[in-house]
Amino acid sequence: MTVITLSKVGFGEIAPMSDAAKLFTIFFIVISLSVFAYGLKEMTQYFLTENIFEKIKQKKNEQNDRFFKRPYVDLW
Repeated sequence: MTVITLSKVGFGEIAPMSDAAKLFTIFFIVISLSVFAYGLKEMTQYFLTENIFEKIKQKKNEQNDRFFKRPYVDLW
């Protein structure tokens, strides 16, 4: 019950669980949270080390430069 509470999974026991089922649930929750944390770490590391935000900003600036360097056409 402690693992269920700390992991914010919630209480959904319809019938009393056996000891084996409780143990399986604990391991399943712990493994699931570990996989989620690992994925979050990898995504964070990618964004921070690859300077993805800087690349997006640079691409946006290149698009703006191309747009504003077009030949001027007077429509009036």
